[in-house]
Amino acid sequence: MMVVGQFSQEVDVLVIGGGPAGYTAAFRCAELGKNVAIVDPRNSLGGRCLHQACIPSKGSYYGHNNEEVTQYQETLKKGLEQRCKSLGIDRLIGNAHFESTKKVQITGEHVSIVKFRKAIIATGTSPRESLNDNCVQVEDVYQSFTPEGKVLIVGGTTDSVEAVHALKDADITLCTEGQILPSFDERIVKLVERQLKKVATIVPKLPDLSAFKHIVLATKRTPQLSELQLQNADIHFDEHGIHINESCQTSQSRVYAVGDCTVACSDAAVAIAQGSVAAEAVCGLNSVFDSQFIPQVCWGSPEFAQCGAFNNELVSIKWGQSGVALLRGMQKGATFLGYCPESQLVTGVGFVGNDATELISEGVLALEMGATLYDLAQTIRPHPTRCELLGVAAREALKQIS
Repeated sequence: MMVVGQFSQEVDVLVIGGGPAGYTAAFRCAELGKNVAIVDPRNSLGGRCLHQACIPSKGSYYGHNNEEVTQYQETLKKGLEQRCKSLGIDRLIGNAHFESTKKVQITGEHVSIVKFRKAIIATGTSPRESLNDNCVQVEDVYQSFTPEGKVLIVGGTTDSVEAVHALKDADITLCTEGQILPSFDERIVKLVERQLKKVATIVPKLPDLSAFKHIVLATKRTPQLSELQLQNADIHFDEHGIHINESCQTSQSRVYAVGDCTVACSDAAVAIAQGSVAAEAVCGLNSVFDSQFIPQVCWGSPEFAQCGAFNNELVSIKWGQSGVALLRGMQKGATFLGYCPESQLVTGVGFVGNDATELISEGVLALEMGATLYDLAQTIRPHPTRCELLGVAAREALKQIS
């Protein structure tokens, strides 16, 4: 049911924010029998991920034009709205702020009051602060952005690397503002940086901005909290986001928070997982978020991904050993395997090359299950595939410690 501003209503659970974290939480609460409303300023669910970031950027990466991406977005939007309708979730259009620990005001086409038993905040992040009048957000690159002249991309993030790929035919300078991709292993970064330098000039400090026609902002975004008036609900937060516990509960027991608006998250996959955890906790289940192994991925050129930790003990296998990689022209890729020589436990897995973002899932599962080198070495995989090289890497590691 579409609801645009009622004077007053009461719900079991109010979800503030309609992105992946928010709609995941709303769907799960409704599945568990709660009366749920979800509020977002957009007319359709999906948040920045669907409308501006994840879907448009991946659409560009896989060669789709804006019209095609728009069609895919419409399909996804309809699916989310149908899911809402089938679960009986009320859709509220507008911006919410807390008036107390039990009540929010929603300002949109009308002003309405919603009283809640529990609330889940999933407001995501705010746009980056502009440096001058020539700045655009990195998400704009995948909309109707046509670069003319020199382009400066600011940020050493995966967003900036993906933007380099999208604008690879332009005259690009990438300002990493220090170390590029600091959360990735330096050996993976070295391979990625080698490819980046073929299409972009990389500098560690901000150059003269007047030399560039366009400046693309791709630094980490900040939590979107200013409109919420969190102090009215006694919710603790700082410039890094809302503070939560392992069940995503805030300092106010009635209120939970998930996704990029929290201190604990800056990743869409994590946000979705948190949405489910918070919903179950709200409904009285013993649900906690385990963030020990989170895959990091980037749709760059090449793709790259990693999970876990790499110390001194690491095996690197070039994809030139794979027949299918050779047939597909992917021989420049590489598989990385980190391990502990004493326990033989796998500590980290990484890939550089096409489909790295898909291949990493086996590595995540191996780490979650506490796999040993022997486990990976003995696992039978389809042949000929690149995933076989994880077994090759494990056998090489066993040789090194025998």
